[in-house]
Amino acid sequence: DGYRHGYELENSHTGGTTYSMFTTNSSDGVFGGGKFAIANADIDSITAANTRLVIDSSGAVTMPLQPAFLAQGNGQTDFPVNTATTLDFENEQFDQGADFSSNTFTAPVTGRYLFACMVYTRGLDINTNYYQIQLITSNRTISAGLGTSGYDADMLYFPFSISLLVDMDLNDTAVLKMDVGSGGANQLIVESETYFSGYLVA
Repeated sequence: DGYRHGYELENSHTGGTTYSMFTTNSSDGVFGGGKFAIANADIDSITAANTRLVIDSSGAVTMPLQPAFLAQGNGQTDFPVNTATTLDFENEQFDQGADFSSNTFTAPVTGRYLFACMVYTRGLDINTNYYQIQLITSNRTISAGLGTSGYDADMLYFPFSISLLVDMDLNDTAVLKMDVGSGGANQLIVESETYFSGYLVA
């Protein structure tokens, strides 16, 4: 019955292990023109550039082509007041799908993406009106801020963070910016222990 719905089941044997693989017979098949493998043992031996979904013997599911990235900052200074400055992420820890470049993630498909960041800052001036981290996407801007006027001394360290599921269309972009309010000195430092990550959820 599978064939009539646009896919076929193929079986193969490697070292006494049976592998089952569904493949579509059309570009608009049930599995989007691709294939996935199911094995009753470890399937590290199956490597295919167009494998969409892998289920190993423990039941763990991986999606080798699912967009996902983690980038680390390289340490950054010179944040002018009353300005939103793009944060630099020059150290990619991984970039599955190669969708992160020049501090910017570009959505390869329309969907729901989960983004998370931890921006480790130092030297926040109490005379500055506010400090605000911004996750800016093509559809919306999400902010997390801090007012320092209630403190009696400059803040030595402060971690900003955002974790949110957002909608993105094909080729929409996402970047992180640090918005420094007016009134204070240009002394903010973003440490290299700063991270930006994201992945396609649905």
